[in-house]
Amino acid sequence: MGENRLAVSAIDLAGNVSRPQEQLLIVDRSPPPTAPIQLAATLSSAGTELELQWQADANAHTYHLYRSTQPITEVGSLPPLVRNLTDTRFVDFEVNLAQTYYYALTSVSPAGVESLVVSENLNLTMISARGGTAAADDGTRITFGPASISADPTLRLAVTVEVTPISEQPLPPFNQAEALANGDRQFQAVSQSGLSFTEMLSQMATVAIPYPARETPESIRVYALVEDDWLKVEGVRINKNQQKLKFKTDRLTRFRLAVPQSKPWDPNRDSQVDIFDLVAVANDFGKSIYDNLNSVGNRLGQTGVSLEGDLNDDGKVNILDLVAMAKQTFHRGIYDDLGEVGTEFGQTGGLMSNDLNGDGQVDIFDLVSAARKRKPKLIGDINEDGYVDVFDLALIAIHFGEKYELDQPAIATAPAIVQRQPQGWVALNCDSADKSAMVSLSLTAQLAEVLKGYQFTLSYDPALLSVLQIQEGDAFDGDGFGFEPQSMGTGQAKFAAVNLSRLEPDVSRIDREMVLAEVIVQIHGDREQALSSIGLEEVVLSNPQGIRIPVLSQQAGPEPEVHQFALAQNYPNPFNPETWIPYHLSVDSQVKISIYDSAGKLVRRLDIGLQPAGDYQSQNRAAYWDGKNTLGEQVASGVYFYTIQAGELTDTRKMLLMK
Repeated sequence: MGENRLAVSAIDLAGNVSRPQEQLLIVDRSPPPTAPIQLAATLSSAGTELELQWQADANAHTYHLYRSTQPITEVGSLPPLVRNLTDTRFVDFEVNLAQTYYYALTSVSPAGVESLVVSENLNLTMISARGGTAAADDGTRITFGPASISADPTLRLAVTVEVTPISEQPLPPFNQAEALANGDRQFQAVSQSGLSFTEMLSQMATVAIPYPARETPESIRVYALVEDDWLKVEGVRINKNQQKLKFKTDRLTRFRLAVPQSKPWDPNRDSQVDIFDLVAVANDFGKSIYDNLNSVGNRLGQTGVSLEGDLNDDGKVNILDLVAMAKQTFHRGIYDDLGEVGTEFGQTGGLMSNDLNGDGQVDIFDLVSAARKRKPKLIGDINEDGYVDVFDLALIAIHFGEKYELDQPAIATAPAIVQRQPQGWVALNCDSADKSAMVSLSLTAQLAEVLKGYQFTLSYDPALLSVLQIQEGDAFDGDGFGFEPQSMGTGQAKFAAVNLSRLEPDVSRIDREMVLAEVIVQIHGDREQALSSIGLEEVVLSNPQGIRIPVLSQQAGPEPEVHQFALAQNYPNPFNPETWIPYHLSVDSQVKISIYDSAGKLVRRLDIGLQPAGDYQSQNRAAYWDGKNTLGEQVASGVYFYTIQAGELTDTRKMLLMK
């Protein structure tokens, strides 16, 4: 290793030695510190081979080229497709159609030592006129049907799918919504001509993009980059089983997932502040974006084997581990973003892609905006101070019950018409033996799953009673945060509470009766009339995942009104494109509504689920039909019939769709 001086002399037969000739030899067994960049590919004129090219690495003597069906982050035991390439190009003759490949390179030193650094991967799928699917490792994919790419059966494309791609050119400003982190996908291709394929597809292709687990999928919008503008994609469908958004496209371009610009105190972005937002904060309560950094910082100076916080495994926890954790915690692209802003720093006027706050100049405020975009975000950090604490809960409480008007979703989904089976019951009870003017009511529940938070609304006749106080029950064992929203109308009272415990959910309470809340009321007039005026208008319960727990409910007062089974006329009628179907149930029943066309063919079935006896007249209780068939397609104008099945009872009515 290192410098070596070689001296060579010649000796004749008489033993005379010539003057030595010296040469300095440097033997370096260290691997090259870099890898080739700008790996790209073109398609042969026959469309059967891929020609790969890359920019030479100054530290390389030769190159190893790798190919795999999975992303290549380290070579390990993966054998190279070809070793010791001296040129910066290679033709791959053995490429299968509709198979996604990942290509990567490493540099090799003159001593034959391979670099530990692997080049950026090139994702490629060769697609013919017969169709196929190009995919990325995160589940993003684009599927072409037969003749989708062109009517020309000889045309082939080498399709690339990139996740969170870095754009070589400045992108148009995106002001329509709030882009999701890592939400961009780039689909592009080259054809046999060697040029980028920019034509419209002959037939629509289907795109599937995963959405973040903590986002409400109904609130996500998809935008496509078309020429120099971002256009919203319509007809996006949600597949919750696969956790993907699916839609059709007539072009290969860049797509972006985004959500409406929502209020900070509406973290689930459903345009209303309710118990589910409170649960989002409670799930993060006590956390900080600096927790990981603090875990390393608290161990600074420690030495030993297998230390927690020793990220580089050098036997000690020091500043290098703190830097490594910072790189893990803060998005790795932060330096690129800050550098990009720096290229236009100080400029004013004109079209500037880095004028992030739109004030006509690129300055320190744009640098701060760029840094904030890359800062890790906790869903429950409402005030974005890096900590989830009582101040975030207070912001939810202040705005609880507010609703906002947002743009109509591009997601092709209807209001919930399929409901889960009830997972228990809630009941509002009063002590019949207590005849005093001050009465205590208990809201009790028994559930088949873990409760994380709840809200309820009481209505009452203010001339007959007053609500003096609402307080938490024993459901959360003292770890709850409860409050009464202030913005309630006369004759209404609301209460919400959430469990702030960071311990594992207490499954011991499942299927056990518990008290959610105690309500103290003061009766002014007739006791029976006052108690009869109390109505349990709304009970919403959430599990730890922020999903509603369906329940049956009972309330204090006299026996409920006896309802008769009936199917009412839909409204509006005629309608276009949506309508509501009201009905009445005499007993608790499993409800299904089937919709048929005039020929008697089934168009759509609405599986409502188990419903308690009662009237289902209003829009938030009646069955909803969006005018689409089981495939999600809008049906044609005409006469349709709808049949309700509730237990053993059925009835049918007619409705008219008029466009």
